[in-house]
Amino acid sequence: MFAKQFLIARDPQRISAAYVRIPFCDWIVGLAPDLEYLQIELPDQRKLLVFGHPVDCFGGLAKLAATGDIELLYEVAGSYAALLETSHGVVLYLDACGSLPAVYAAELGLVAASPTLIDEIALDAELVQSFPIEQDAFFPFGLTPKRNVKRLLPNHHLNLDRMTVERHWPNALRCGTRSPDENVAFIAHRLRTLLSHVAAHSGVALALSADYDSRALLACSPEFPNLTCFTTVLERRGIQEASLAQKLADTLTVASQTAFYHEPSRSERQRWLASTGHCVGGRTSHSFKTVASVTADKVLCLGLAGEVGRSYYGRRVKRSPLTAAHLVRELKLPLNPLSIAAAASWLDEVKHFATEQILELLFIEIKLGCWAGPQMIAEGPCMYRLIPFNQRPIYEHALDVPYELRRADYIPAKIVRKARPVLARFPYNPSAMTLRRRMSKMAKRALAGVHSLKLKRPFAGARTRLLPS
Repeated sequence: MFAKQFLIARDPQRISAAYVRIPFCDWIVGLAPDLEYLQIELPDQRKLLVFGHPVDCFGGLAKLAATGDIELLYEVAGSYAALLETSHGVVLYLDACGSLPAVYAAELGLVAASPTLIDEIALDAELVQSFPIEQDAFFPFGLTPKRNVKRLLPNHHLNLDRMTVERHWPNALRCGTRSPDENVAFIAHRLRTLLSHVAAHSGVALALSADYDSRALLACSPEFPNLTCFTTVLERRGIQEASLAQKLADTLTVASQTAFYHEPSRSERQRWLASTGHCVGGRTSHSFKTVASVTADKVLCLGLAGEVGRSYYGRRVKRSPLTAAHLVRELKLPLNPLSIAAAASWLDEVKHFATEQILELLFIEIKLGCWAGPQMIAEGPCMYRLIPFNQRPIYEHALDVPYELRRADYIPAKIVRKARPVLARFPYNPSAMTLRRRMSKMAKRALAGVHSLKLKRPFAGARTRLLPS
């Protein structure tokens, strides 16, 4: 039994006795005791079950209960899934990036948060070898390390009775319908409202770095005494970034600390891998214990998904139309028949969108849904993990900002300048800036006729040993 997870089956005996059992139509929903749930009866007598850690600070669930409009579920922030009774069967929805993930085994009629909970099916040797998680690979495009267990991707819903999947968002992605400043103001308001709501009810541990997204969250954070910032240092090169993060927090007189690497034991790491369904590993599977002392009994707040407003993959667009191989390379995953076939199937589904829009969906559905999602339910001493940027209204407004501005980090930089101008005085990603300056200087020397230029390990430290505990 794992915390933060769920299993859905028809047979109640299939649900662990340690889980809370909730009947829903012809199904039994088993929830880990630390998951919250809310049962709603809609105006037409249909049932709705929302579970996980939904944060309804925008009133989406109340409006949904009054109107029966399922799209109002998009207004709900947090990490959750929802079951809806329909005339065609019971349908499972995920939050905007699948931060409470779901996998399913159609032949067995089982749905779970992790492939590990579907123990009737063993790990598949070919899949495991094709996506070596110890080399920071992960299972993309709905694949898992079990042959007949598929991942439900974000923006899709699963009909449990038919075991069929259908995309429900987006119908269209519009750009330029509002001014950039209107979009930024909307995003900042959503972030501030969510963080204020969460911090008013529990302690919050904000993972702060020198990047754009976590700094934007800090700028939008309320002035509550139960907000703590922390920075992890896993390698020596991270010390400079940790020092800058400390200055950011000190500037706002927010409590902060640096968490140095603490190595998990072999058994702890194996349990962590099992809790993710053996879907991610590598670097992330070594760092979870480092933050344990900081995040215990707090909501772990992460800057993930802010990349959607910065065209993370769109920055490297070099050709159109996109190909399956191009998508796999963008994800930095192995090129093999399995990855190419899965990418081609996904690409065929979104081919009517523009190139930059496809790449934004690639980040939401594959990078967040297949890489970040499994980590959100991993073993770890926190109340739950929160991704404030993970809201469909935020995605819609971020993608409404012109592509050129998104590439220039306009959204998070503008949020910081408007909300906490003092934070804009500090550089972003200083280690990366140092590397760029070094390479620029070397290029100038080369152009000046220094033909015997010798690279002095420009990436030194990129693979240095982890710091001792």
